[in-house]
Amino acid sequence: MAGVRQNLRAIRAGRIERLFVAADAAPATVAGIVEAAVGAGISIDRSHTKAELGRISAVEVDTAVVGVLREPEDGSEGRPLSEA
Repeated sequence: MAGVRQNLRAIRAGRIERLFVAADAAPATVAGIVEAAVGAGISIDRSHTKAELGRISAVEVDTAVVGVLREPEDGSEGRPLSEA
């Protein structure tokens, strides 16, 4: 999942297992999500650029943050973030 706001919602909902933060992202842009991830005990990888994260996540623009969603423990698809 790409994007700061979407990933922040997913972190708060307990749905992210790993977070990729672009090495070239502006610190002010990612400070809040990094703090939330650290507080939630989520592993953070900072070894990719915004361009690389955009390509990896198959979006057409550079992205500062990409999150890897957890698999629901019950095997379900989970609920949409809009309901989290």
